[in-house]
Amino acid sequence: NTIAYRPGFKNRASISPEQALHGNLTLTIRQTRFSDEGDYQCFYNSPEVRGNPDSARLTVTGHPPQTLTVKAGGLLSIPLYTADPVRVTFSAGLGSDEVLMLDANKGPARYGERCAQRCELLAQNYTLLLRSVTLEDAGVYKVTNPETNRTIGSVSLEVSGTVLLFR
Repeated sequence: NTIAYRPGFKNRASISPEQALHGNLTLTIRQTRFSDEGDYQCFYNSPEVRGNPDSARLTVTGHPPQTLTVKAGGLLSIPLYTADPVRVTFSAGLGSDEVLMLDANKGPARYGERCAQRCELLAQNYTLLLRSVTLEDAGVYKVTNPETNRTIGSVSLEVSGTVLLFR
């Protein structure tokens, strides 16, 4: 028995061969992308029988927004949820321009000025780290797919400062 996957699904999609022998043709897709959206149909073909038992429509949505509080001088972890393509922008608030933090789109990752010296991309777990957080880093970090401009997720950051008392 052979199970074939399209190249874009290599190492991301699977059907259990053992379960398939018992009629369970459940398809599991990991690290889902917006490009995975669409109609899926199951086909099977054996010497005894052929069939098209079911179909399903997959709709991919972004992750719910997060609100995080980090102490000044601390570390912010921004979940990217995907390796490539991804863009991260920062906005200080309503009416503020979006500033590029990270652009990783089919090539080496490019950091924006605001991020260059303090950011690190952890590709193995899809995270952007921002070190030495300052009060000016408070705002919204938006993670988008640059090809579709769809929002993958966002983080609203509040920065708690240190209060110094002088006598």
